[in-house]
This record gives sequence, C-alpha cells and structure tokens, in this order.
Amino acid sequence: PIAEFIDALLLGDGEEAVFDICDAYLAWDKKDRNDLLKALSRIPGVYVPAFFSMEYAEDGALRAIHALDEETPVVRKRIVRDLNSIPPIKNQVVPNVNIVHDRIAAEVMRGCVRGCRFCQAGYIYRPLRERDPRALQQQIEKLVEQSGYEEVSLLSLSTGDYSCVNP
Repeated sequence: PIAEFIDALLLGDGEEAVFDICDAYLAWDKKDRNDLLKALSRIPGVYVPAFFSMEYAEDGALRAIHALDEETPVVRKRIVRDLNSIPPIKNQVVPNVNIVHDRIAAEVMRGCVRGCRFCQAGYIYRPLRERDPRALQQQIEKLVEQSGYEEVSLLSLSTGDYSCVNP
C-alpha cells in the first residue's frame, strides 16, 4: 500500500543493513537517482517499488508482483541471525522530562516460540533469536551505572518465553 510513494524500503532487521545502505548512498555520484535505486535494490532486504509491477485480480486483491528487469533480485526479509553479533547499546538517552517508562529497555529476544495464528508480530519477527544472558547482564549493568535508572524492562514479544528469564 505504500509502494506509490516510497523510493526504497528495508524489510526486516536494520542493524546490519543500515551500513550497506549508507555505503551505497556514499558511493552514489549524485547524478542519476536511478543509479542509487539500482544499488539499493541489490542490497538484501531492500525493496525498490519502481523496479516491480503489480498484478491485481478483478476484486482488487494483489495477484502477483513481477520484477521489471531480470537482474532485479527477489526481495527477502533481512534477518540478523545472531542477536549477539549486534553491538550492545552503550548509551541510552536519558530524557529530561518524566516519561511513562522511566527505566532501561533491554531487548532479550526477537521472534516468538508460540506461532499463534492470530499474532501478526509473531510471524513477522521470525525466526526466534535470543541474546546471550551474560552479555545482556553486562549491557544492563553498564546502562544502570551510566543512566542512573534503577529499573530495567526486558523487551520481546513474549519475555516469559526467553529461555534464560528464570535464572
């Protein structure tokens, strides 16, 4: 639904892809916008709507998406397979106003083990990936020391399912 006004869109996790996107932009000579879009379309997870045509059924439902050029790769969701490979947050911005969630937010996992059919997020954020509890604890201790917060929120779709939540 947003393809009409989006030049390029990253599908999936952005922690690694943001570097690829920045490299493509910095390598662009700023002369032909289409050259930038082509470079972006070669990055795994980046969807450039201008390089695809949509085929609709009579009732308006999307029937098929066709690449306009054979060299345009199929777009697949970008996934960071190992959450522990992502550098931990070193500096959490501490607001100067009172907010609802006055605490550190630490992501413990992405995805969900349950696979409930009604849960869109449970399907979008697959596969399940967990952070190493020791690295998470070190990250939290540094953020507590630095920020002055005394509480921590463990974030995920289903934190109770994090395999290390009890220990």
